[in-house]
Amino acid sequence: MHQSNGRLSQSRSWNRIYASGIFQYHGIFFQPRIWYRFQEDEKTGPTDFDGDDNPDILDYLGYGDITISYPYQEHLFSSIIRKRSIQLDWTFPLFGLNDVYGYIQVFNGYGESLVDYNEKVNKIGFGFSLTR
Repeated sequence: MHQSNGRLSQSRSWNRIYASGIFQYHGIFFQPRIWYRFQEDEKTGPTDFDGDDNPDILDYLGYGDITISYPYQEHLFSSIIRKRSIQLDWTFPLFGLNDVYGYIQVFNGYGESLVDYNEKVNKIGFGFSLTR
């Protein structure tokens, strides 16, 4: 899995391989995921895009996460828990429209984006989704 922010001046990326599974218990879904990060060469200068953009990323994001989901009627509640962060999501029917859902997301911790993976943030997002 390659993850990148696509910014040249604030480039951040990492490569990893992961294993994941999905388990169900009484209508609650658990998806644990563990990963191994492929080591990159050390960065030698401010314009060296081949070097390691974030050598300490595992200190903030850890070696895995778990997603817990609970569908209830037409609502979906889920959370993603990592080493130093938690994200809570809620999707719900929007005005009776077919396949259009309202979306609320709350995030607390590190790694909400790659640019500031090592800065603690608190964010609330609102929107809509065409799928879930």
